Amino acid sequence: MSQELFQLQNNEILVSKDNKTYADTLSNFKLDYSNCPAFTSAFIMYNRSLSQYMLGNTIQTYGAQKDLDTIIDSIDSIITAQTQRNTPTPTFAAAQSAKLSAVDSAASAAYTSGFTSSANGTAMIYDSDSYTQTEIQTTAALAASSPTNFAAQFPNGFPIRAKASATAAKQIIYLTAAQLITLATDWVTRYKAIKAQVWALQTQIQAATTIDALQAIAITIT
Repeated sequence: MSQELFQLQNNEILVSKDNKTYADTLSNFKLDYSNCPAFTSAFIMYNRSLSQYMLGNTIQTYGAQKDLDTIIDSIDSIITAQTQRNTPTPTFAAAQSAKLSAVDSAASAAYTSGFTSSANGTAMIYDSDSYTQTEIQTTAALAASSPTNFAAQFPNGFPIRAKASATAAKQIIYLTAAQLITLATDWVTRYKAIKAQVWALQTQIQAATTIDALQAIAITIT
């Protein structure tokens, strides 16, 4: 069972409540708790759970201590202040680099999360993982340059997975040479749209001059 405790000893503060513990120097405690009172003794032990109170070497008659009770009950905000104080402030260069990395991650997800095409006459969401991207482009080039060879290699049509909606199950469909060429064109259109958003975000990030300005840039690619 967690004890509700305040202790000052050797210029070190210990506060405990609800299985949470704060421990730090007295000087740092004053930074984390702006309402720090003027302690009247170099040693204080106040234990609400055990109804014990000691000042210096003297055991006191136990009674509620308003300032110490407030400290114990403020443990969440005190720990939060300590965490924030111990968290290094990022440099502008580091913040900018992190933001650019976030753009790269968002772009990677957008490139591979699928794209919409009506190549077979119905709007569907087609796979666009890296392997499929390459396969679409190379096979569409074959379909355009040599329909006969395309037909020989894919007598039933070019197989690819697609789904009718974001929540629908994927299915394998087969595209004719003309349909595959349309699909490849639609993929290039989607690729360019993503790239344009990436460049726009990168331009915003590179133009920012403060960390606040960087943090205000939302990284979204639609």
